[in-house]
Amino acid sequence: MGVMQMTENTAKERIETLFKAAHRSGRRMWSQERYKILCMYDLQMDTEKMRKQLIPEWKQMPLEQKLSYIHRAIMNKTYRIKRRSSYPCIRYLRLPRTVS
Repeated sequence: MGVMQMTENTAKERIETLFKAAHRSGRRMWSQERYKILCMYDLQMDTEKMRKQLIPEWKQMPLEQKLSYIHRAIMNKTYRIKRRSSYPCIRYLRLPRTVS
């Protein structure tokens, strides 16, 4: 069961694909909005300040799982962008409680 670890780049590509699919199905997004989603999902973390915002269980989640949440968030608009802050905050993402 050698599951290849997905690289950050692959993840970004996959998310781009998700954006395109969402776009085709009529869910248009501004690049600003797309960038913020990528930030929220820890794929473009620029500052330490942003990293600190990430909730621990999200950090430990495997990339595949993150991607499925990203997809769901894009399609259902369940992510929240805190308008006044210059960086997005993971707390505004409604993360489903993980049943373990």
